[in-house]
Amino acid sequence: MPAVRQRQLLRRDHFAGGAVDISRGRRIAQAQHREAVLNTLRATGHDIVDVSLRQMQEFAGNLLELEPAGGPVVALSTTAWRSLEAAQRRILEGHAQPVPVAIPTIERLGGGGVRCMLAELHLPKRPGVLGQAP
Repeated sequence: MPAVRQRQLLRRDHFAGGAVDISRGRRIAQAQHREAVLNTLRATGHDIVDVSLRQMQEFAGNLLELEPAGGPVVALSTTAWRSLEAAQRRILEGHAQPVPVAIPTIERLGGGGVRCMLAELHLPKRPGVLGQAP
């Protein structure tokens, strides 16, 4: 498979963090492509939370894994958290502490969720900067 095509197959709808992937695998119409994506994720050690269209509409894929000093957390809205089934919640809880926050105005009027409100910084740590030990 050409590299460009493979990159398109590996692009998920919303969230891929740490060892968990939130995806809408059912959206991949061709079974062979869907299995290729899911097998690649499993082979790289990811647990998969396959969400429904209804759950996506309730922002279940709009979450972000953060790594504060106290350990990993998953920031998501209470709407997203409530949309998840118990088994899906357990998968998330197995990797990070969920932190649901109520943001109904942002979801209703802004059309986005928690991930849309946060910025991801992927910079190397620098000694002596922002409280980091030299």
